[in-house]
Amino acid sequence: MKQSFTLQPFEPDDLLLSIYGFVEYQQGLLEVHYALQGDLSQVLLPPAVDIPGRKFALWEATCLEFFLATTSGASEAIVSQTDYWEFNLAPNGNWQVFHLNDYREGLKDEAAINYLPFAVKQDAQGLQLDLLIDLTCLFPPDTKLEMAITAVIQSAANEYSYWSLQHSGEEADFHRRDDFAIKLG
Repeated sequence: MKQSFTLQPFEPDDLLLSIYGFVEYQQGLLEVHYALQGDLSQVLLPPAVDIPGRKFALWEATCLEFFLATTSGASEAIVSQTDYWEFNLAPNGNWQVFHLNDYREGLKDEAAINYLPFAVKQDAQGLQLDLLIDLTCLFPPDTKLEMAITAVIQSAANEYSYWSLQHSGEEADFHRRDDFAIKLG
């Protein structure tokens, strides 16, 4: 079942942007679609690269992200309930997937994923990013997941805004499990 989302900035900013999309998860396949609409001249996009690949610290520039964790009903044999994964997708094609074993702890590259198959399109109306990934390298296909969808936007004035489905803390923090608001599976 497709689930739509709309991201909200942590603090109001001067950017006239909207970020929305949908996710769908069926039999281990996850589809994520982001649409960033508005005046993209206000947004500093990462420079183009000849060969996109796995890169560290993509969140230091404009980056679309999502986080996944198993739900409390998942088998402990699969993974600890505190484990979660961070997926970073840069508009220039660079990407990263991290596995963390607890809140902001144990950050390491997720070795089971060596490529993120996503496409980016940009036109006068905005930017779209589409990803389709088979997650059965991480979980059995019937695993129930919780998801947070986020974005870091760097403005042309070199200021940052932090976008998420919801912000339950006193500061922008995409790693809070309370904000993994989309239920999948």
